[in-house]
Amino acid sequence: MKGKTENEEEGAKGVVSLEELKKKMADFAKEREWDQFHTPRNLLLAMVGEVGELSEIFQWKGEVPKGLPDWEEKEKQHLGEELSDVLLYLVRLSDICGIDLGNAVLRKLELNAIKYPVSLCKGSSKKLTLLSKSTTTTTTTSTSENVVINDGE
Repeated sequence: MKGKTENEEEGAKGVVSLEELKKKMADFAKEREWDQFHTPRNLLLAMVGEVGELSEIFQWKGEVPKGLPDWEEKEKQHLGEELSDVLLYLVRLSDICGIDLGNAVLRKLELNAIKYPVSLCKGSSKKLTLLSKSTTTTTTTSTSENVVINDGE
């Protein structure tokens, strides 16, 4: 029986942290002396290129059901590789920019929960501007005070 690779053993755990990915990407770049090329702009453009490759996988397939039941294993593996490329560039970009990606994501989820309350959004794909039950406009009076007028129901 062959021994497992380091990646296979880590995969068995099922959990990989953003910190671990950040360190692995930093080490990978350092060993190859690529830090000089890893500017925010270059990393962003590389990531956009990878998003393009990811898009090509879905191009012309129409709507695809969750779980990709009709896809061959080879296609799913290719998808995993392209998703990984995007994630790795994103993690590297956040590191180079000094952004704590984990905390930024948690904060963004909190902001989205406020922006898209369940009471307005549940089961709807409408744009935020169409979700509001009432339209609020601001007018200026002759005394330069702002007055809010509720035009809604």
